[in-house]
This record gives sequence, C-alpha cells and structure tokens, in this order.
Amino acid sequence: MLRPWRGSVLSIRGRLYLQVRAENGQWRQRATGLEDTPENRVKADDLLRDVRVGLKAREEVGHRGPVTVKAWGAKWLLGRTGPDHDNDEARLRLHVYPVIGSMPLDEVRPRHIVQVVERLKAAGKATRTIRNVYSVVKAMLRDAKIADVMPGEDPCILTHRQLGKVRDSAKFKRAEAVFGADELAALLTDERIPVDRRVWYGLLGLGMLRTGEAAGLRWGKVQRAAPLGRLVIDTSYDLGRTKTNVPRWMPVHPTLAAMLAEWKLGGWAKTFGRPPTDSDPVCPVPPEPPRKGRHKPVGSLRDKNWARKRLIVDLASLGLRLRRGHDLRRTGISLAQDGGADSRVLRWGTHAPPGETIDEYTTLAWGTLCRAVAMLNVLNGSALVLASKDTDPG
Repeated sequence: MLRPWRGSVLSIRGRLYLQVRAENGQWRQRATGLEDTPENRVKADDLLRDVRVGLKAREEVGHRGPVTVKAWGAKWLLGRTGPDHDNDEARLRLHVYPVIGSMPLDEVRPRHIVQVVERLKAAGKATRTIRNVYSVVKAMLRDAKIADVMPGEDPCILTHRQLGKVRDSAKFKRAEAVFGADELAALLTDERIPVDRRVWYGLLGLGMLRTGEAAGLRWGKVQRAAPLGRLVIDTSYDLGRTKTNVPRWMPVHPTLAAMLAEWKLGGWAKTFGRPPTDSDPVCPVPPEPPRKGRHKPVGSLRDKNWARKRLIVDLASLGLRLRRGHDLRRTGISLAQDGGADSRVLRWGTHAPPGETIDEYTTLAWGTLCRAVAMLNVLNGSALVLASKDTDPG
C-alpha cells in the first residue's frame, strides 16, 4: 500500500531544510543549501515536490532506497515481450550491468554511457551492435524518467562521434549477400533439409518476408485471392506491427503456394500432432531430438538466432557457402527484378508503397503486383513437390 507522502520546508539558523519521510518510515532532514528568503522558499517547495515524486515512484516500482540501473532494468524488462525481452536482457546483462549496473539511476552521467560504449569497442563489437546496446539503454532510461524514478537530465546524448558511423564490417560483402537461383532451389527441394525449414526458406525467399514477418505469420493470414493467393503481413513476431508500421499484402508465388498447401495438408499436422488452426503460426518451432543447452518450446515463434543456427547446418549439408537468412529475402527481390519485375511495383508487396506525394493518390491493381512476383523464376517454372519421409500426403 502506498504511503501518503508528506514533507515540509524548515528554517534552521537562517538556512532552509527539507523534512521528508524516508522509505523506512523515519523522518529525515535534508539540507537545500539555500538561505531563508521568500524567493528561496519557492525554490525549496519545488525541491520538496521533486523529492516526494521520487520517493513515491520508487515505492511504486517496489524498491526501497536508491534505485540502481540493474534494479530498474529488471523492472523495465517485465514490460518487454517476445524476442525483444530476450535480446534486451542479454544486452543489459552482458554489456551494461558490468559497467553501470550497481550505480544509482540519479548518478548516471553521459561519461558513464561512454564507458559502456568504450567497453564494447574494446571487445571488437561492430558499430551496429554498439548502437543496438545503446538504444536499449536509452529506452530503459527514458522510461525511468517517465516513471519519475530517474531525476535530472537524460545521460543518453551520445552522437556518431562516440557511437561510430554505421557501416558494413570488413567480413561482410553486400554484393555477395545473395543466393543463386540454383542454390535457392536446393534449399527448397533437397530432402536432406527438414520439411519445416524448406517451407521457412520459401517464406523468406519466395515470399520475400523479413524473419520476424515470417515467424509471426499465421495460417489465417494466408488467404485466397485471384490471380494469386496473398499473405497479409501486419506483424513482426507478435509485436502487432511491421518494421515500417505499414501493413501490406504480398502475393503468394506459385511455387510457394504449392509448398504451403502440401505443408498445411500433411506436414504440419504430422509434425505437431494435430491440424493447424487459423491462429497457429505457419512455421513454429518443431520438436527436435534431445540435446544440451537451452530449448525453445515446441510451437513457439522462431527467432533469428534459432533460425540462423539451422541455416548454417543446412548450408553446410548442401556444400554452400555461409550466408544469412535475410539474404534469402534479398535473393527473392533480386531474382524477381532479374525476371523483369518493376522495382516500384514490387515494393508494394515487399516493403510499402513508394513515399512520393503522387503515390498517396495511387492504388496499385492487385493483378499488377501478382505479375511482378510471378516473374521470380525458380526451378525453371516446374512444380515443386515436398514429398519426403518427413511428410504425410494426408
């Protein structure tokens, strides 16, 4: 139960003091450093109000005494859900708490945030990693100020001079971050790859979806339409929004349509022991053989780390060089344009409508977008069959 926080301004020997009740219920006096004048009385009243707000806020977050960065971080993470929670928790635990975790929030200054950044640089972390960690700290401290747990100025005022400019690492060559048509075909058809992962690669490559969009796609969002079916892309994972905050429709490539139909009719039910419903993810985490380490629950959403580990295994089994899951999306977009698709038309399905003023007055015909997607030529237009020992034709 929250206490009715009270306090007063006292004058002792011509100096002003704040009398407030501490978290343990005892009354204490705090010096303001101000002489007892009418003008300073107003300032002291403002200080007393700030102290009351801070004390009340600390009790509301369930913490007595000064709130440390780590204590607030634990409270803050409770409001994070899905992949954000796990990723943010790891960034704070590995990179932030060792530097400033024990510090009271009201003592954190910009130089302390710089120390976090310098530690990341010394560990050889890429600029994007550094900025990802910094963005978590910035969001956490912003919410601390909103909750009145952190008084004073925002310490997260770093610029590119401290964080560094975003650029590709020396190991990453963007021009090579793409699969050939034959390599994509192998990922979609080779029976050495589990059937659920072949469908997953189809969503990324033929559906041209981002990892979070493919993970959050439910069967109810795979809809019939003419001339091609459509994927309703309105969430990344379970966030309820896409990366661009713009829902969109993506035509189902004919090859992907065949894969999804066979997966739904037989493979999904065989893998999870029941037919899928509209609320089920199209490609959730399947049962796997026992192994050491952490396991994602069966039926939960895939994340990029889980999917990347399986992609590495599959590329090795096919004798293909290492690439990222996101490169499958890049491959699909590239192959469609190689086949003659107009990039301005294609982006209505892959990203969002173009951002020029005239585009706000344009509604693209569904058939036009379908023709652009169908220009992605894989398997030389032949029908794709998923039949393997892993599937049940039902």
